[in-house]
Amino acid sequence: MFRPFLADAKVVNPHARVIGLTATPFRMKTGTICAPDTILNEVCYEVGVRELIVRGFLCPLRTKAGTARADTSGLHVRAGEYVAGEVEDLMDDEALVDAACAEIVELTRDRRSVLIFASGVCHGEHVARVIRERHGAECGFIEGGTPTKERDALIDRFKRGELKYLANVNVLTTGFDAPGIDCVALLRPTLSPGLYYQMCLDMETEVLTRSGWRRCHEVTTGDVVAAFDLASEDIVYVPALEKVHRPLGAGESMYGVVAPHLDIRVTDRHTMVVRGRSRTCLNWQLRTAADVSARRETCTIPVAGRGGNHRRDAAITDAEVEFIGWFLTDGYMNRGKGTVTISQSAAKFADEVRRVLAACGLGFREYVLARASGLTDYADGVQFVIPRGEGRGENAGLPGWERLKPWLDKDVPPVFDTLSRRQFAVLLRAMDLGNGKNGGAATRVMAIACGCRQRLADRIQQLAIERGYRCNIARIDPKPSGWNRSPQPQWMIYIKPQRTAYIGGTRVDRNDLVPQRCRLQPVAHQRNEWVWCLTTEKGTLVTRRRGKVAIVGNCGRGFRLAPGKSECLVLDYGGNVLRHGPVDAIRLRDRETGGGEAPAKECPQCHALIAAGYQTCPECGHQFPEPNRRQHEATASTEGILSGQTTRSEERVSDVSYHVHHKRDDPDAPPTMRVEYRLGFNR
Repeated sequence: MFRPFLADAKVVNPHARVIGLTATPFRMKTGTICAPDTILNEVCYEVGVRELIVRGFLCPLRTKAGTARADTSGLHVRAGEYVAGEVEDLMDDEALVDAACAEIVELTRDRRSVLIFASGVCHGEHVARVIRERHGAECGFIEGGTPTKERDALIDRFKRGELKYLANVNVLTTGFDAPGIDCVALLRPTLSPGLYYQMCLDMETEVLTRSGWRRCHEVTTGDVVAAFDLASEDIVYVPALEKVHRPLGAGESMYGVVAPHLDIRVTDRHTMVVRGRSRTCLNWQLRTAADVSARRETCTIPVAGRGGNHRRDAAITDAEVEFIGWFLTDGYMNRGKGTVTISQSAAKFADEVRRVLAACGLGFREYVLARASGLTDYADGVQFVIPRGEGRGENAGLPGWERLKPWLDKDVPPVFDTLSRRQFAVLLRAMDLGNGKNGGAATRVMAIACGCRQRLADRIQQLAIERGYRCNIARIDPKPSGWNRSPQPQWMIYIKPQRTAYIGGTRVDRNDLVPQRCRLQPVAHQRNEWVWCLTTEKGTLVTRRRGKVAIVGNCGRGFRLAPGKSECLVLDYGGNVLRHGPVDAIRLRDRETGGGEAPAKECPQCHALIAAGYQTCPECGHQFPEPNRRQHEATASTEGILSGQTTRSEERVSDVSYHVHHKRDDPDAPPTMRVEYRLGFNR
């Protein structure tokens, strides 16, 4: 019926386009739905299940193979699928059902909602009966012929948690929504679930919110938190959709990196935002911490936003911004007298303060402070005193600081959020001068002392990372002395105009002149350790640990995360994962015979089903043997060149880069030279 309608639409409007939206771009019978002779011809945009999982739209899963499984090698295939009658006869074996039900009940003692997919009506009734009669647990059963009222009642009880086990046959599939499900048992050879843990941060990690940095107990669902927009690379503020706070799961591990510029500690499957170092690597990718740790080459992670949403200047002059910078570092407000005082000793900085005050048009007075000691001669200082209102005497008619009152607060109120990226650079230069430095060279790390004002350091850090500056905070604890036995901690901020930081790879550079980057590696953890995380619509979080900022991904939602639920267990008795691969990596290929590697494999010790690339089982630590791969001679084809079947074109080359390339899987292979030409396609 679609083809005649679309043909008529083409007659009415030859420019009409057909767009298909689907979550399953393939069919079991025919394979992919996009082909030259079908209604849909090519995929113009796609997002994989793995990407949806790490972005928090789909569930992290934990998959195990049943110890008692059916042998599907004798099943016949009809129209691209196993013959239904043969599947039910195979799965409805008395011994198989008894063993599977016993294992399901045993493995789900701490689960709340278990959904079972049976192979047929007789099989489903058999499973429900065994669970009820032999294990004393209530198990509902639904199939296509179940009366509507009975089916609705069972589903309602299951969703409310009153019914723990619910078996069905081709009913609770498309469109069924029960967030509380924390176990799925596959007693038919069809589905393809994957293996994922909940992804979290350690308890020392903070997240950035509108009101500052917050720890786990200080933020909850609905609070506005900072996220990194992967497309625009700006830091935006969005609501926290969900919060996870749980103990570290069995088999989970922690990964971390500690460096002068980074301090990260996350679970092994927490999402990291990474990008290669090459200039052709333009897009950010989401990868688990374990995957990043295994990377051979150095990669970059974001530590600040681009600042594209801070381009409009605030209604304040550059001279006034400089005055505010001097106040934040070397100034103080005498509330009793209503004056602002800035003190300086060095002549060159005193001249700079005079210039700024004159440019602001402020009235002020200068006082020389003669400082002398019997032991050491100190240079005389200069105090600049600015009144609140209009000056008198020689300053008559000149305004005071009253109009800048909203800005003259060392807690850095929200009005500072209106500063543009350019104005913030002016503020930093003035603060750098106020610390006795040279005003912040473009490539230099600025070290600015904030005294005992942690709030000042936190707010400057927030403004900096929003506007494209890498900014870390260090706490300095002075030693007690005779005149100060309980000194307050001091805070230093280190700022540089840089948006990314490096994480080293596994490759060891033989050049001693090249520094070895700090790597993200497994770190020690406690058995009873707790972790936490938030979910945002952007799939990212702006985090800080021990004063150092890093932008990472957020947690997944766990087959629709529900209160008290940390993961979803999938029990596979039909060999589906071994046949099709994990759900985040389903392999779509033309049907053919061959001896290729299976898309997934089973751990012989704990029966976990994992992707074929794993060499170590993430659940029990079992080491898999090295795979036997066929060796072949790699020869380049010259057929097209010799026959003249080439296309000549000319492109404007905007950039050329040269790299020494090392083969990833063969460190002993000779290096080659890689030349990359940028033709202007990547913008």
